[in-house]
Amino acid sequence: MHLTAAACKQLLPPTRQDLIKCDSNQVFDFKIDDASGVLIFESDEQFFIAPYVKGLDYQRAQAADGVSAKLLSNPLPAGLSSTFQAGDYKKERMITAEQSNQSIVVDDQVIVKWQLVAKESVDARKQELLSRNGFTYLPKLLGNIYWDTRLIASVNKYIPGAQDGWKWCVDLAKDGDAGRWVENLALLTKQMHESLDGLTHGDLHVGQILKTDDSDMLWVIDFEGDPLGIIDDELDQLRDIASMCVSFFHVGAVAIKYGSNTTMIKEWIIATQDKFLAAYFGGKRFDLSQLQQKMRVLEDRELEYANKFLNYWRYAPEFAIGYMQELGYGSN
Repeated sequence: MHLTAAACKQLLPPTRQDLIKCDSNQVFDFKIDDASGVLIFESDEQFFIAPYVKGLDYQRAQAADGVSAKLLSNPLPAGLSSTFQAGDYKKERMITAEQSNQSIVVDDQVIVKWQLVAKESVDARKQELLSRNGFTYLPKLLGNIYWDTRLIASVNKYIPGAQDGWKWCVDLAKDGDAGRWVENLALLTKQMHESLDGLTHGDLHVGQILKTDDSDMLWVIDFEGDPLGIIDDELDQLRDIASMCVSFFHVGAVAIKYGSNTTMIKEWIIATQDKFLAAYFGGKRFDLSQLQQKMRVLEDRELEYANKFLNYWRYAPEFAIGYMQELGYGSN
């Protein structure tokens, strides 16, 4: 099968379509039924994944199409494999928050995260390691779907009412709340690092932390690493700490955008950061100047990410860079 570059673009989420550079002559069609399935197509030496529906042409499946529910309710197409047990699923809704991959909630019971690119999965390996080591801050992994050894999608237990930190943490920032939740977040991070046997999350920020309104429990998700595809030292746990602290600046930028007092929010950022670091390190010495230097590097990376994928997000790293310069971060 041959797909033009234009057809390939239509099979990707809108914010990722510029990754397609050429036509595809390697296309694998894993049919669920006559009108839907999963396409894997090669473009520029990457194999992209697209759950699809087919009429006159192929289109990326939307929640109303029910393709994820069909996939979980039937034996997998030949060529795909999984440890997930098929059930009887009907209703879908899409997670609308910006993600490198795409997540679908099915029957408010499970969440299917479709990978953008088929590859060996760091996320799957880390989730398996965390589960094996008894880490409790992880939505239960129900199974992964593979094409040979390349991850296609992961299936986790869905947590009803859970919101990521771009909602719950922003709300706390607006209230000036740097309370018990900060210590809970530090404990999650510390236990995660212990359970990963020295590895790191790779892209740790409040957007990867879930919380419900009626509980103090936190869950961490999405261990795929750097969304720009830049491989860093997997053993550099200080990078995770820096990444989380950077996200407090982003939360502050969002709160200010929606009307919070700038002076109050700046104070909240520093109070939250200091409390998080104190709880994580528990009095142990660490190199604060090195941490701040990593934060500045990550913030420059965040601006690069916004320029490439999310132009409307530029205001957050721009605020953070300005405030870090004001604080003297990375100036040594």
